[in-house]
Amino acid sequence: MIIKKTVKLSLLLYLIFFGGCQSSKNATSLIVYDLYEKPLYHPSSSDELIYYLETGEKIIATDNGVEFCEGRDSLSNYLLIKYVNHPNYSWIDYNMRIFFVILFDKDLEIKEVRISNRYDKHRYPFEDIFIQELKNTEGMWCKLKPEKEWYYYFHVQKIY
Repeated sequence: MIIKKTVKLSLLLYLIFFGGCQSSKNATSLIVYDLYEKPLYHPSSSDELIYYLETGEKIIATDNGVEFCEGRDSLSNYLLIKYVNHPNYSWIDYNMRIFFVILFDKDLEIKEVRISNRYDKHRYPFEDIFIQELKNTEGMWCKLKPEKEWYYYFHVQKIY
């Protein structure tokens, strides 16, 4: 009985979130904004997107071209350890997810780390800690597509 309710709830949530995302508009016309209401990116093709630098300049960036050498879960754990050991750690339970977009150049230098827009638009004190620690991961990334000029990486960090 509990399993049936869980499956029904999962199906309902899937239909609400993913079914509602379809529209007659072309998906490439969707622009995603960052936390400061600046354009962040919009899809261009299956593995590329048009990325808006903080200066407003547009570039073509590639997905699946870079990964954290130790794996996605290791990146999350690394960031969480850095967060809880940071002197400004607040001991407040937030229980939320933050969506980061990391932009790399062809030499895997981190050029930007930005937070994707979210419903509450509130700035949290831990965001600067995570942005700085993501920037500190330079040199811990592996290139998967060496022929590209720009790479982007989406990272979802759960904050407990």
